[in-house]
Amino acid sequence: TYSGECENEVYNRTRKRSGQIFVKHFGGPRYMPGATRIITFSEYYINDVKVEGEHSIVSQGFNEDSTAITYLVEVNNGTLTFEDGTVVTRNAEKTRLHYFGENRYDLSDDYWIINGTSTGTNFRGDTYSRTISNLKALKTCLHFVSGTVTINLNDEAPVMLNYGEGECDDKALVSKNGESKQITLREKRNKNRK
Repeated sequence: TYSGECENEVYNRTRKRSGQIFVKHFGGPRYMPGATRIITFSEYYINDVKVEGEHSIVSQGFNEDSTAITYLVEVNNGTLTFEDGTVVTRNAEKTRLHYFGENRYDLSDDYWIINGTSTGTNFRGDTYSRTISNLKALKTCLHFVSGTVTINLNDEAPVMLNYGEGECDDKALVSKNGESKQITLREKRNKNRK
């Protein structure tokens, strides 16, 4: 059960959280094949936004050379309900590979490779699908350093966000209808680094 406030230093604002988060963990340590964590919510709010759905993480264990652990990540019936009645939905299926650096107990040189898809509706009620291809995340970088995210919105032409070739920076390339432009990413730590 959680109730309280959390200060977000990046955006200099306080988020009020209330309600319950339930975490069911079974199958042994997280790196063991079959180890599973299932996260659900009960009357859980961030500020005035109600959070619902189920988030599961299932370990597939180490790969053959023991350099990475594979996790299957799913979001089922993810829903954000805002005070004005606006509803945002999301379902997702992703594969997350956690590669270890030279020191198994030091995460600073670890990295993650993420692939998968998600679908849902946005704030305007538009239907979207998103394909994630080889996103690479480093513990020491604020943003993904390589890989792409392709977004399809309603019947519009797809938009591709390309994070580059490995640079630890705040730049990405957005492409649509054969045209591309570079953008500066917001100063927000990506949530998939851990």
